[in-house]
Amino acid sequence: MSNIFIRDLRSALPRFAYYVEDVDQILDSQRRFQAMLADVDVFYSRTDLRMLIDQKRNEARTKLLGYYYEARGDNLDAETLPNLVLHAAAWLKVSPLNTMQLINDYPDLVRYQDGLNGSMPLHIAVKAVGGNHLERVKPFLDEYTQAVKLLDEHGLLPLHSALIYGAGYEVINLLMRSYIDAVKFTIRPRSNAPVQCAPYIGMLPFHVACCQSSPDVIYTFLLDDPEYLLNARF
Repeated sequence: MSNIFIRDLRSALPRFAYYVEDVDQILDSQRRFQAMLADVDVFYSRTDLRMLIDQKRNEARTKLLGYYYEARGDNLDAETLPNLVLHAAAWLKVSPLNTMQLINDYPDLVRYQDGLNGSMPLHIAVKAVGGNHLERVKPFLDEYTQAVKLLDEHGLLPLHSALIYGAGYEVINLLMRSYIDAVKFTIRPRSNAPVQCAPYIGMLPFHVACCQSSPDVIYTFLLDDPEYLLNARF
């Protein structure tokens, strides 16, 4: 990895951290206004509260899509961008509570694929490792469990991507329990797959876990189907 790339990546991190904080604050306000609307003793006009809720919802959507396009503009279709609100939330690592709020606001978009045979929000979320990863992944899976069985734009299952990008034991275990047959599918990415996939072509998820030195994950695979995995070859 070049020093120039590392320098550019580090310079971008504070900017994207600000993006997440900005969107989370807007959505926090939306949820606060919704709680006030449900309170029978609230002293605000209910009409005003509904207007404020709509304002914050639209503001969050506009900023999410703007930030997502700025970050990934070269890889996005401007015509489909309005449908990528949940993809943007997953990629930017919006907080779990606000992720659930966005899913409530845009329930149909949890099934939306970005282009032909493209990624769903769950595919994006499993790669967005970091704080509260399990809590950020689970709402997408709970809302549309079939997504765990579907390939993304690169030909990878969510379990494959989670392993390749270094997700923790809790996320891996959740994906396995949601679709246990995923452990039997080798990694066969399409030609457009990112370079991170290259070392793992032809491997089973178990092999990737071994390469990543993840003892808890390895143990989970062995406990699930030891005979199959111990005889596996790639």
